[in-house]
Amino acid sequence: MYKFRQALSLLTLLILALMLGGTTAAQNPDAPLVIVKNGDLWTWDGLSDSLTQITQWGFNEEIRVSPDATQIAYHSLAQVTVEAIEREGGFGGGRLPGNIWIIDPLTGDGIRPGPQPTGASFFTPGVPDNVLYRSSPFWSPSGSQMAWTEYRSTTDFSQFNLIIYDVASSQSWIAASGLPPQVGAPAPMNGVWGTTGIVLFNTQLDPVSGEMVNGYLLYDSQGNPMMDILLPADAERVIVEEQLVTYNDTEYIAIRYNTQEWDLLDLTTGELIPAPAEPIAVSAITLDTSLQIHHGADTTVASRGYDILEADGTPLELPMPSGRVFGRAALSPDGRAAAFQFMDAETGLMDAPVYIWREGILSLVPDIDGNDFVTELAWGPVKWIIPEA
Repeated sequence: MYKFRQALSLLTLLILALMLGGTTAAQNPDAPLVIVKNGDLWTWDGLSDSLTQITQWGFNEEIRVSPDATQIAYHSLAQVTVEAIEREGGFGGGRLPGNIWIIDPLTGDGIRPGPQPTGASFFTPGVPDNVLYRSSPFWSPSGSQMAWTEYRSTTDFSQFNLIIYDVASSQSWIAASGLPPQVGAPAPMNGVWGTTGIVLFNTQLDPVSGEMVNGYLLYDSQGNPMMDILLPADAERVIVEEQLVTYNDTEYIAIRYNTQEWDLLDLTTGELIPAPAEPIAVSAITLDTSLQIHHGADTTVASRGYDILEADGTPLELPMPSGRVFGRAALSPDGRAAAFQFMDAETGLMDAPVYIWREGILSLVPDIDGNDFVTELAWGPVKWIIPEA
């Protein structure tokens, strides 16, 4: 399912350790680092000599940390999906039926606010499909609610729904229905939830011109429609990334193109303007003193790497292995530590080991070797901002 480069050699690790004066365990953060390894969630407290496995499913993905760093929401392939994969030997590209989970990373206690329908079936001989396809989950700014989009295989594919889940009451409901379907194969829309409202991303056909457009659908916190922003699609300038960002105390959607240019989409006017600078990620809890994650220099692959800088913009004094860039990174809740993996700058393939950098000390996260597929890191909540001039 995923392919990764061979882990860094012991010699390389030794060289790194010697250049840094040795490695010691990182300080114990407020919340554990969460790692998706081989399809399951594992945590590390920064002190233990081993990881703690908190799920045992093998098909978990798309982890999202809550704004207070106490819970992790994630998408998981449904049991009927896994059974169908075992029967059929796998499926082609595209979204597969899945569930939404929330788990406490400290205790491993989990709930499933987005299960499959009663009598679920998928690619069962002689039985019609009856499953739900879901997007990645996304949290409300307060963390009291969560949302995702979904559609059911037994209904008209045009009937896409926005679901809101309330954490305190453990209740979910259809906040908006009849969302416009995506162009091509049906797929649930991903989104973000900011103080401005909920923004869903899709690619659709303009109902007037019939041309393909990039859609940004804005709803309030109750799911009431506020505005649809449709931007013409450009085959020469393809959107490859979208982030909710803050600039001058105003929320925008930052859009990155394959040309490595950025635009800002104004969520109040629908206006698209050139971004004054590239977005950076900082701890949402400690904005001013946090380390910074920047998009790195261009590489020879479509997926760019990252740079990790101190709060004052000084690059970390970390010797980079030859041909490597920071390929995946997460910040601790206090913003003073970063977890990361190295990526081959030419191929875009990720090295398996995960490192922690805190106050000039480099630590190697235990229990990960070259045979492990590490696909995601999450730690503290981050906020994407456009630095003010």
